[in-house]
Amino acid sequence: TQNCTDLVATPFHAGATNTYTVSSIPHAPPIPYNQPGGTVVSANTDDVWSPIINLPFPFCYYGNTYTTCKVGSNGAIDLGPGAGGGGQPWSFNVDCPNAGLNDDGDIFGVLHDIDPSVCGNIKWYLLGTAPCRIFVVSFDNICHFSCTNLQSRHMMVLYETTNAIDVYVEKKPTCNGWNGGHAIIGIQNETGTAGIAAPGRNTNPGTWTVNTPEGWRFTPNGAPIYT
Repeated sequence: TQNCTDLVATPFHAGATNTYTVSSIPHAPPIPYNQPGGTVVSANTDDVWSPIINLPFPFCYYGNTYTTCKVGSNGAIDLGPGAGGGGQPWSFNVDCPNAGLNDDGDIFGVLHDIDPSVCGNIKWYLLGTAPCRIFVVSFDNICHFSCTNLQSRHMMVLYETTNAIDVYVEKKPTCNGWNGGHAIIGIQNETGTAGIAAPGRNTNPGTWTVNTPEGWRFTPNGAPIYT
């Protein structure tokens, strides 16, 4: 006695991680940049990698599965490192992907020379429940190196199961007088032989700023991993 209703669904394309696409998405971070709690990394220290972080879920990236990472104070994540700590380079002048960026990490969101020893906080968070958990790294109002009057606010988000990666940027001014003002939003594999940057958000052809909040999604685009 009930009328029929057609239900229509659009599945998220979860693909293998041998290749990626990048697309613009609304600026809708899963948490505020200054969310209470979380785990502080690189506290009051410039140009460093965090200790090893045990990822709360296996994360597939460029054909490999990772269970650990470390966070760089200059806006990057390094997946599967052999050891934590140590210095993260600040100087670069090449586009992503490039082997010259290997020491800078794997996920750049935003890679540029910032200085949490002057101001701001870097924290990571775990959200949700399996199999849909989210690993979040927030860079909250971090001062730029040299141009300490400038502050940037951005976030990297890794998703369980789909292996998608989001980068959110609320603001990113440019310190033209330091390292050429270079900055990158992008990803690359461990050897720098494959990767992709957000349009207009690579090192070259020139500097760029973010005055209007933006978001970018890096989606694995290989053969479907769902049925």
